[in-house]
Amino acid sequence: LEVLESADYPEVTRSDFDPRGASIAAFYAECIDGFTEYLSCNDPGQMLRRFSHFRVLTPQRVGPGGVEDLNRQIEAVLRREQLIHGTAERFVGRPLMVKVNDYAQSLWNGDLGVVVGGVVGGAEGGDPGIERVVFEADTPKLTDGLESDTTRTLAYARLPECETAFAMTIHKSQGSEFDRVAVVLTDVAAERATRELLYTA
Repeated sequence: LEVLESADYPEVTRSDFDPRGASIAAFYAECIDGFTEYLSCNDPGQMLRRFSHFRVLTPQRVGPGGVEDLNRQIEAVLRREQLIHGTAERFVGRPLMVKVNDYAQSLWNGDLGVVVGGVVGGAEGGDPGIERVVFEADTPKLTDGLESDTTRTLAYARLPECETAFAMTIHKSQGSEFDRVAVVLTDVAAERATRELLYTA
């Protein structure tokens, strides 16, 4: 708490958060600011890279301030701002987290992708009704010592079980790197919070 409230550490700030109170407006503004860049991007690879600029983290999966609750709220706010369109399951820009290992597709529990839309199968003979999802490539190709083809694209219909991932648990975020995070701790979560948990976030 001393670090969060100290002027010596401008890269971290502490704000009150009440998932049902007035302070939620500041959180929504943070999400709009954090997600607008990638949602405004048309290039699939750039969209995926820019998605890593901001993430909402929480120790909880369920209940107010948990992953499921926050994802619903964030999606509703982004729709209100007309940053996303389409159904709950199928909208361009929907961030997805893989929930189960899929050896056939080389997708693993915790992998992150973004729905980018468009035609699968090329300009001729492709199906315009099938969305595509872009993921980071398992093993990027090397050309003259430089990485290329750092992303790969799959048809939405071929994916294993996934969930929306504007927000994710701190546990699932381990091993990831984001430029900026909003860590949500409700009163219930704060009672169980440890220094190690906040350090991981």
